[in-house]
Amino acid sequence: MVIGAILERECPLDAVVMKASLVKKGILKLDQLNDNDLIGSSSLRRQAQIKKKFPKLRIESVRGNLNTRWEFYKCFYGKY
Repeated sequence: MVIGAILERECPLDAVVMKASLVKKGILKLDQLNDNDLIGSSSLRRQAQIKKKFPKLRIESVRGNLNTRWEFYKCFYGKY
């Protein structure tokens, strides 16, 4: 097998959406969350990275395109 080309990757940065109540408390990063807090992610790669770096956080899969995930977040705002 030969790889003929490697495309330049778009910006690899991710975004975190935090509850307003957490932001008001100054919690802006994952490392500031409490043990057993819940994170939602649609990416298996990202879930694995979070589990490795923050093993005490809970992670649940949020599937669908961006609009679907955003609607899910709004419907279950208290959960995440």
